[in-house]
Amino acid sequence: MVEAFIAAVESGVDLVPVVADSTSTAKIAPFIKQFPGRLVNVGIAEQSMVGTAAGLALGGKVAVTCNAAPFLISRANEQIKVDVCYNNTNVKLFGLNAGASYGPLASTHHAIDDLAVMRGFGNIQIFAPSTPRECRQIIDYALAYQGPVYIRLDGKALPELLDESYSLCSRRRVDPARRRGRRAGGHRFDGA
Repeated sequence: MVEAFIAAVESGVDLVPVVADSTSTAKIAPFIKQFPGRLVNVGIAEQSMVGTAAGLALGGKVAVTCNAAPFLISRANEQIKVDVCYNNTNVKLFGLNAGASYGPLASTHHAIDDLAVMRGFGNIQIFAPSTPRECRQIIDYALAYQGPVYIRLDGKALPELLDESYSLCSRRRVDPARRRGRRAGGHRFDGA
């Protein structure tokens, strides 16, 4: 994720990461080192994080939030729904350590319903990458896409199962009207 952010800024994308005191969770130190002053840390305030990201997006930035999925989705629920989805802002939401990745920290730190919640909002593209190669392609796609995106990321490194010829964009386009409510392409969830 961080390498994709660095590459995007180096290529001219006006990207601004927004975190809620989650710089260690996001492992964003290399980005901060290379682009000091470009990261916004709102403290432990997920609602403010999403609202700030929406404001930055309305100002022309590509705003990306990087936060633990259970806190991003549960605590900033209304801001995601209204500020991001309903208003179609160019915010990329990264739900980190999704599922039961936090293990022994128990149910308060588990995000087992994040996909269901996000699908209920509509007007957002939702992805759950399964390999490092697919993850990078999804992030690159999301940063270039104009509109809301949620990317659910696992807490552990995933094995590479795809060869170098894999291309996310080469997949057959699915008509969302025919596939509404079902997994599309194996990893993208139609949020329309």
